[in-house]
Amino acid sequence: LGQMGTWGTTAQTLALWNASSAGDANSSVYTSASYPAGTFFTGAATASLGIATGQSIVTGEGDVVPEVTDDYNNAARSITAPTVGAHEYGKNVWTGAVSTNWGTAGNWSANTIPNSSTASVRIPAVVNQPVLNASYTVGDFTVDAGATVTINAGNDLMLKGTLSNGGLILGAGTAVMNGTTAQVIQGTMTINNLTINNATGVSIASFRNNEVNLTGTLNPLSGTLTTNGNLTLAANAAGTARIAEGTGTYITGNVTVEKYLPVSGNKSWNLLGVPHASTVAPTIFASWQSAGFSTAGYGTRIFTDGGDAGNGFDKYSGKDASIYYYNAGDWTVPANTTTTKVSDNGAAWFLYVRGDRTIDPATSTTTSNTVLSTKATLNVGNVTTGVVASDFSLIPNPYASSVDFEAIRSGNGSSLNTFYVWDPILGTEGGFRTVERTGPNTYLQTPATGSASTDNAARFIKSGQAFMIPANMQLNFTESMKTALTSGGTGTTATTDQELAVNLKADDGGTFTLADGVRVRLNSTYVAGVTSEDITKPENLNESLAVLRGTSSLSVERRPMVTSSDTIYLSLRNTSTGTYQFTIEPAAFSNPALSAKLMDNFLNNSTPISLTTPTTVSFQSTNGSSAAENRFKIVIIDNNVLAVDDIQLKASLTGSTVKVDWTAINEHAIADYDVERSTDARHFVKTAAQPATKNDHSDASYSWTDVAPVPGDNFYRIRATGHDGKEQYSTVVRIRYSTQQPDATVTIVPNPAHSETISLQLDGLVAGSYTAQLFNSIGQEVYRGSIKHDGSGSTYSLQIPALAVKGVYILKVTNGTSTIVRQLVSQ
Repeated sequence: LGQMGTWGTTAQTLALWNASSAGDANSSVYTSASYPAGTFFTGAATASLGIATGQSIVTGEGDVVPEVTDDYNNAARSITAPTVGAHEYGKNVWTGAVSTNWGTAGNWSANTIPNSSTASVRIPAVVNQPVLNASYTVGDFTVDAGATVTINAGNDLMLKGTLSNGGLILGAGTAVMNGTTAQVIQGTMTINNLTINNATGVSIASFRNNEVNLTGTLNPLSGTLTTNGNLTLAANAAGTARIAEGTGTYITGNVTVEKYLPVSGNKSWNLLGVPHASTVAPTIFASWQSAGFSTAGYGTRIFTDGGDAGNGFDKYSGKDASIYYYNAGDWTVPANTTTTKVSDNGAAWFLYVRGDRTIDPATSTTTSNTVLSTKATLNVGNVTTGVVASDFSLIPNPYASSVDFEAIRSGNGSSLNTFYVWDPILGTEGGFRTVERTGPNTYLQTPATGSASTDNAARFIKSGQAFMIPANMQLNFTESMKTALTSGGTGTTATTDQELAVNLKADDGGTFTLADGVRVRLNSTYVAGVTSEDITKPENLNESLAVLRGTSSLSVERRPMVTSSDTIYLSLRNTSTGTYQFTIEPAAFSNPALSAKLMDNFLNNSTPISLTTPTTVSFQSTNGSSAAENRFKIVIIDNNVLAVDDIQLKASLTGSTVKVDWTAINEHAIADYDVERSTDARHFVKTAAQPATKNDHSDASYSWTDVAPVPGDNFYRIRATGHDGKEQYSTVVRIRYSTQQPDATVTIVPNPAHSETISLQLDGLVAGSYTAQLFNSIGQEVYRGSIKHDGSGSTYSLQIPALAVKGVYILKVTNGTSTIVRQLVSQ
């Protein structure tokens, strides 16, 4: 039979129905001429058409379709002798008898491809599941549990009626609700992409066992989607569902938003944003702590300082807090999680995650991936948000979608060219990455990634993510800032800058992993000192590397080209005991006269740095000086330029010592200074050494005292050695020294000495106690002894082990008021 009963307004009688309808493969066709009214049909020829009960022509006379076990109204249908049912007309059931191609007629029970006039389509769980390689339109659409419909990219499945789904609607294509009357989505289902294009609205059924699990994009083109609390934006390792740009009130009702955290094997801090309106958001306990329940794969444990249980916090005795909010530039632990909403304190949180709720760090060191979820109404339309502070402001992504920083910048002023994202896998437990806009749609990350596409991907702020900006301001967001992109972009940062990218790596079980990094860029257009060209560095909780310029810590520093030499001071904080590496990567250095060194103030050594290929330097950090913040610096030298403009030298005699002072004018590439002394102004001997202390193109002053000048003339000069090995000398100054008593003499026998024993003959010295001191050529005291002199011409024997080392020595004999100095040679 064709469809029985009323047929619109043009086929309300039997005659009109016979002219308007036809049977399908599941029905038989009979006319009123064969079965007049009262036998098979009810009513007169002009009356409304119906079926008379008990007719043998109806019972058991339907065609058998093995895959069809129920009628259009979901009543059970015999698979051996089905009853003819007028209600079956218009239903087309997928059989998959031929293939998986939706567009093959043989795959359908009616042997026709469903179209806009097909009242109902049903997809059972058969072997061949349908794949759409083109766009199609149907009325009511049912997907049974265990069944999957795949809509390939570029294609739509347009639904005019009710969507009843217990299975999966997947693929890069889209299911479109575009009816002309209100539509309903019912059942528990998973859909990849869903478009709402019905001005009269679409609703998800509110009764039990209705849940739409969206894995792709919800596109609100027209009308309002009423969720009734039954929509989940799912997240997993493959991605996170999102809601595209909409206008007006395009969605009402609560939505569950998931955030997937891949922390297995890498427990870490995470910087999270929440996309819910503040007045209706759930508490931290009810959402991220799963109301205290422990379900594998979901939620996490959250602790307060000290790890005590109470106020909603989980117990982890003696441990630090695992959750903070940003408060005037500082991180603060919330008072509780039972009344504190996820949208409180600016809807942005710093959360340490070890795994799901089944992971108890008090008893286990394992980690696991987890999903955090929140359920409330969503932010829609224009949103202004951010937690402001003087140096850095924290900005949560307010939408359940990725947003494009390029659009954020455009909507908030073109001067906003830098932001910071938190990378959970950077270093021990995560760290900040500096992202700078270097041109239209082109971004550069620090630490360096080495990949243009990876650098550009940072511009897409993901759903559930928060970021920081180096400004004291909130940001305005609009729906047009949403984007489907989470990665990609091929723009490459083009620059003529010379650059050193310094990456810090930490030893992680024998493998060195990136912990932090900085960039130093040199160009003749840049100026010295800290300006708006430079980028401030937010400090990491663990290893934190910065360029130190005055009192400013920078992640990206811009400075003028090297004209003679330049020193880059590195600040390294929060290291652990272990082995680290610097990987220093140069770019665009073209001056062959330039050279560079990494200076280690702890080991007091230097390592050459190549300005053409990467250089790796390993070092140990333990405690004390080895972990000092200012341990390292990089010196770049132009070997064609002197390392100091001038050395101004002077010397003065004070008692029995000579004070030597010198000033290095415009010191900028000096390694160290040697003080040299001579008795004839021709043959000089090194007597002292001092390292350079400034090297910042300013004047540097130094001083050294000669405690053992020789009697007569003492000539002094300064030899400066640059980082490039070149030497510069000061002028020579003379000091005449004589402090002996009148007519007093001290004679050394033998001189030169040939053993460790010498004799001193004292003549003309007053009786008393004398001290004999011996100094080597660099002014170090190598012997001290006492002599009890009786005032006569006496000889005293001295045993001096230091004389075993051949060289020129100075012997000083003094009683505190009078001093006699003699030169002694050991051969």
